[in-house]
Amino acid sequence: MNLKLTTLTFISSAISLLGQTTVTFIEEDFEDPGGTSIFVQNNNATATIADDPAAGGAQGKVMAVDVGGGGNEWGAVNTVPETIDIPAGVEPGVAAYSISMNVYVPSDTGFNGVDDSSDRIGLIVRWNGLSGDSSTFLNFSDFTPDTWVPFEHTGIVPITGNDGLPPSKVVSIISFHDRGNDAADGVAAYFDDYKFDVDVSDDDPNLNLGTALSFGDVEQNGGPVTKALNLDNSGATQTLTITGITLSGTNADLFSIDELTFPIDIAPGANEQVTLTLDPLDNMGGLFAQIDIASNDSSSANLQINLDANSVEPFDGTEFILNNSFEELVEGTTDLVSWRNNARFTSSTDFARTGTTSGVFNLAGGQQWGEARFEHLDADLPDSVPITSNMYGREYFYSAWYLKPATGALADDDNLRAIFRWNGLNGATNHVPGGIIPVGSLPDEIWTRVSGLGVIPEVDLDGLPVTHLTILWSHEDTGADGEGGELMYLDDVSLKIDVPPIEPSGPPVITGIAHDLANDIVTLTYEGIADATYAVDRSTGLTAEGQADGWIELSDSENSAETTRTYTDFGAPSTGEKLFYRVRLAN
Repeated sequence: MNLKLTTLTFISSAISLLGQTTVTFIEEDFEDPGGTSIFVQNNNATATIADDPAAGGAQGKVMAVDVGGGGNEWGAVNTVPETIDIPAGVEPGVAAYSISMNVYVPSDTGFNGVDDSSDRIGLIVRWNGLSGDSSTFLNFSDFTPDTWVPFEHTGIVPITGNDGLPPSKVVSIISFHDRGNDAADGVAAYFDDYKFDVDVSDDDPNLNLGTALSFGDVEQNGGPVTKALNLDNSGATQTLTITGITLSGTNADLFSIDELTFPIDIAPGANEQVTLTLDPLDNMGGLFAQIDIASNDSSSANLQINLDANSVEPFDGTEFILNNSFEELVEGTTDLVSWRNNARFTSSTDFARTGTTSGVFNLAGGQQWGEARFEHLDADLPDSVPITSNMYGREYFYSAWYLKPATGALADDDNLRAIFRWNGLNGATNHVPGGIIPVGSLPDEIWTRVSGLGVIPEVDLDGLPVTHLTILWSHEDTGADGEGGELMYLDDVSLKIDVPPIEPSGPPVITGIAHDLANDIVTLTYEGIADATYAVDRSTGLTAEGQADGWIELSDSENSAETTRTYTDFGAPSTGEKLFYRVRLAN
């Protein structure tokens, strides 16, 4: 059965204290299977529409979920679309929310356990679509078998999500944890009457944003770093007027706000973007400041927003990305060297953070996903970076710079992310360093860095040793509702791995050389040290690099677990000149 999204209905209820109104913005009773707005299953969960299993069938149609089969200890069903806008007027740090549903656990459930190792059901909320969940879990042993039991998760909308921005979107998940990965096939539980309620402000006009904004971890001397602050007017009829924004606090000299002309008038339902910039310089540790926003919002006429960042030492590691600045093009084309080129990712000179060229996403109308990948960096697994055993358990640091054009960009509710697939497999071991980046969180026409840390795993999703990493620079048109031509620029991508240098016991030795004159191919055989990385150079005159007939670097990333290696030079000239080769430890 295809589960699909219907229009989500906003249902007002009684007025609460402090000028708040409770609205239901996601609701599902499963009585209309063709119009079900939730759920789509993922991981090891399979969701179907079924009749109420209880005597009398008073619940009508319900959702049945099977998590058996042993494919994964985690299963989940989510809303469709996965990321949903929260209602206008939700005030972070103030608004209460609740998720509720009825749960029926059959006595013959495939789940098991009655002690601390019992299998579990959970309600999870991810603000702005990022992990760092708010959740409530109950063991299956907490439910009365063959009985409909209410289950609820409540809380306060956080001041910021894990991206440091006030929540504007939410991912709602019903989660299943088969702790022993031993659940039998069959219905684990039934669900009905799902609701997600949240309080919204009755102010009009209403300056709708939180009271804190975090830059997260930034590198010492790694600035400038930018954040977009969206001043939203969630009022219904009245214009919001911003009369001033001032900056103060302990480290106010390290933060700045783009130049603005006051007053700023913001129509109901509209927003104005302000760019905040941080340059940590030599400072280390916590950095703090405060901005004060004066407006005609009666409940927060002088809103204070606390700014913070944590300045850390730059990551020290071996860089593995080729052509990270997008300056190398295939001769006579606009195709990027070392990148898989297609209509959805190519080169551009419209913007560049360094040099003159960047990569650019261009998503066609009606398509939800686009991506960029490396092309044939390793012959064993195309579109991948080789991983060797000395990298297992080592920390890696990923970063990339994005620019959103002022016009023609992906929509604010679209998303960017980098996806890491170990041995190219798509599944639960995927990592998204830097998280999911809402396009609306990026300032206009300012290069913004996205970064994240992770650890190289020893085995992949299938339990096999990790030998390769496939990276997808992904862009998502939420709902596939764009008309096409939406642009986003990418530059200066980097992957560094904290691998200790290998000290060879002696220099690499070339033991064989073969020259195929007909095809301009030279093949070298040489002895090296296992897991050491070597560079290969060629010269026609043995002079210094940069001089006539000087050394030219052919590769700086020859890595293998073997001691006997080969390198093939497909561009060796067959003009009768002498060719000299050398193999050296890469820098």
